[in-house]
Amino acid sequence: MNDHEPVIVGALRTPVGKRGGRLQKWHPVDLLGETLRQLVEHSGINPADLDDVIVGCVLQWDQQHGNLGRHAVLAAGLPESVPAVTVDRQCGSGQQAVSFAVHGIRAGAYQLVIGAGVESMSQAPMPPSFKPGAPLGSQYSPSELARYQDNPLIPQGASSELMNKRFGLTREALDAFAVRSHRRATEASQAGRVRDQLVRLTEDPADPDSPIVAADEGVRADPNPEKMATLKGVFAADGATTAANSSQISDGAAALLIASRAYAKQYGLKPRARFVSTAVAAADPVIQFTAVLDATRKALKESGLTLDDIDLFEVNEAFGGVPLMFQQEFGILDDRLNVNGGSIAIGHPLGSTGARMLTDLLCELERRGGRYGLQTICEASGTANTTIATMSEASEVLVSRDGAIATLTINRPRAKNSLNRAVFDGLRAQLVQLRDDDTVRAVIITGAEGVFCAGADITAFDALRAEPLLGDRAAAGGHFWSELERFPKPVIAAVEKLALGGGTELALACDIAIAGESANFGVPEVKLGAIPGAGGTQRLIHAIGKSKAMALCDG
Repeated sequence: MNDHEPVIVGALRTPVGKRGGRLQKWHPVDLLGETLRQLVEHSGINPADLDDVIVGCVLQWDQQHGNLGRHAVLAAGLPESVPAVTVDRQCGSGQQAVSFAVHGIRAGAYQLVIGAGVESMSQAPMPPSFKPGAPLGSQYSPSELARYQDNPLIPQGASSELMNKRFGLTREALDAFAVRSHRRATEASQAGRVRDQLVRLTEDPADPDSPIVAADEGVRADPNPEKMATLKGVFAADGATTAANSSQISDGAAALLIASRAYAKQYGLKPRARFVSTAVAAADPVIQFTAVLDATRKALKESGLTLDDIDLFEVNEAFGGVPLMFQQEFGILDDRLNVNGGSIAIGHPLGSTGARMLTDLLCELERRGGRYGLQTICEASGTANTTIATMSEASEVLVSRDGAIATLTINRPRAKNSLNRAVFDGLRAQLVQLRDDDTVRAVIITGAEGVFCAGADITAFDALRAEPLLGDRAAAGGHFWSELERFPKPVIAAVEKLALGGGTELALACDIAIAGESANFGVPEVKLGAIPGAGGTQRLIHAIGKSKAMALCDG
């Protein structure tokens, strides 16, 4: 593991309050300050070690202006030596704060940092442009508006109707999704799945004996579909977006404590998750919401993962159409999307939501024993954030020992153990360690759950035609094949069921291949017009002869 690898070692969020509701008396600085104080207290860290506190906040005026993050550090009672900065990437601000923390640790600039977010939509005045039918705000310049005079820029609410029409999202579908959000959030709360991630708060910060706020205030235990159906469209007379299938205006804060792996090890902090990839993207500023698709594709490409690898998806419910668009575009199963509800039910304190969602995602992955989680948030003017995280101890390659035999198991069963950059890196790293281990006499390579290796992900073939080398994955693969070639001990491929494409190459590249009765070899990418890799296919003719090699490649 890389000493500069960022890992999550703590995460807390406040309950989310309605605007004018149970958290309305909390100054946003104190709301975040109390979250920071409890996060530091729970983690047991020395707060003087904090290199930075990065805070997302959107409505940066009145109570929330003047670098709110620094004021929250002081309000929390943290050492005066702890710096802070406040960032604004609109609805994704809290998520972006965490991403900046991740980038700083990877670069070696930080060892310990908090990524957080806050918004009090009760105390910070709402801009006039938030009202349905209001003109655009003063942040839009004459030059920007002139650029789009033929296809004018419009507020987000109106853009939600463009999205609904483009993706064929009906009023009935949006309302059904809103009902689902409330029911799932209710179930999660009643089952106690949210309790451990919540900051302990009273309604009145000046009165410690005031009632405890122990749940998200906006969640309806019994949403009424019939009543929802009577609501009028907010942004168009015949529109599908209503107050019931949009996010709530809310108050809240959330914070994640992120350390380098080296710091966590030195001070005995347990890594709860690590970051696989982060990505931002921008697209059409008129429709505004489609960048979540682009940011997700970027994050997946960077990670070398596919959608099938992801256990849980969190898509911000700014409007009900956003997660439905995402689900429709990527074919996400319902039981993997926003499983504990989202901003329609919980609420959407703008700067806090990204950090709140990451906290929820982390806790649910832990509860389920899941592996990968993907979170994405749309942002005003057509930008978006996507983050992929994984449980810290999850590995693409599992290692076990039986006497002098080491077994390396490719561990991507949902993707039929197909090869990606992480698999190549994991196999190579283990071979490097085992090469000089005198207690190991031989190595077995196999696959999890009865499948050897299905080669490259089938979804990568389109990219393969466009980018024959596939960048980092190709480089990682080349390093692995080179390490395997010079490995001084016998390597045995134990093949069960599928060994396709790169899986066939891998089996052929090993010193010995042992095939079970149900083993199935083939190089199907040849039929798709793709050039086989340089692992074992180049050895194929020498291993079994030209005619047999051609027959095998033809499937």
